[in-house]
Amino acid sequence: MILHVTHRTEYHYPEPVLFAPHTLRFYPRIDSHQELISFSLAIDPSPDSLFADSQHGNAIHVASFSERSRRLAIRAEMTVSTQRESQFFSSWQLNAPYMDLLFPAMRPCLEPIEMDEATLEFGRAIAREVNYNALAFVETLTLRIYREFQKYPRLRGLPHSPSQTFRDKQGSCRDFTVLQMALCRAFGLAARFTSGYHYDEVLGENHELHAWLEVYFPDAGWRGFDASYGAMAGDKHIAVCASAYPELTAPVTGSYWGTPEHTLETTVIVEELSLVR
Repeated sequence: MILHVTHRTEYHYPEPVLFAPHTLRFYPRIDSHQELISFSLAIDPSPDSLFADSQHGNAIHVASFSERSRRLAIRAEMTVSTQRESQFFSSWQLNAPYMDLLFPAMRPCLEPIEMDEATLEFGRAIAREVNYNALAFVETLTLRIYREFQKYPRLRGLPHSPSQTFRDKQGSCRDFTVLQMALCRAFGLAARFTSGYHYDEVLGENHELHAWLEVYFPDAGWRGFDASYGAMAGDKHIAVCASAYPELTAPVTGSYWGTPEHTLETTVIVEELSLVR
C-alpha cells in the first residue's frame, strides 16, 4: 500500500519567545516493512541550522533558532510504500532467554515497568491460557485490550501507568501500548513503543499520531501489535520512531524562553495514494 501523510504542528505564543534547539521526529523508519518514496520538512520561522542525525536507530532532525517568534510551525509530508505482513509464525516461548550476543541490544526493551499485582495477574492468566507461547500471548493480550477496554483520544500528556490503564479499563493508544509493554517485559519479551500513523479510511482528515507495540521474536524479528484495532500491525501502519522509552518518540521535543502560555494546533491527514485525485 502507498500512503501519503501530511502532519502539521503549530505552536502559538502571546508574545515573542526564544527557542532552544528542537528535536523533530517525523522521518519514517526505513526497513524491510516500509520504503520511503518522498519526504519534506518545512519550518517557520526558518531555523538558523537544521541537521539530520540518528537517535536509538531513529532518524531525527535538530533545528536551532536565534530569532524570537510568536509562532513555530512545522509541516512534514511523506509518501511511504508499506509491505508489512499482518501474519507470521514464531515458536518462541515466554521467559526464554535471548542469546548472549543479542541480549545487550535487547536490554533497554526488557527493563521492567512497574505495575500492581492485579495487572500482573491479568498477564499471568493469559500466559497460562496460551500455554506460554509468546506469539499467542501477545496476540491474545492485544485482542483482550481491544475488546475489554475503551479507547478515547488524549492528545497531550505522557502515557498513563499500566496499573491506571488496567484499573480504568480505558485509555489512549499510547496508554494501551505501555500496558502491553509492561506485561510483555514481565514475561521476558523485548518490547518497545512505536509511534507513527495508521490509515483509517473512515477518518478522512481527522487522523492523529498513533502508537502501537513492537515485540522482538528471534525467529521473526520485530513485529507490531496494535491494541487500538485488536490486530497485528499491517500495511496501513507507518512507523516513524521506535524506542524502549515512549518519551523518545515524541514528534517535537524542545524548550523555549518566554511566557509559559501557548496553544498547540495539530492536523494529521493520511491518504491512500491511489485514492488521491
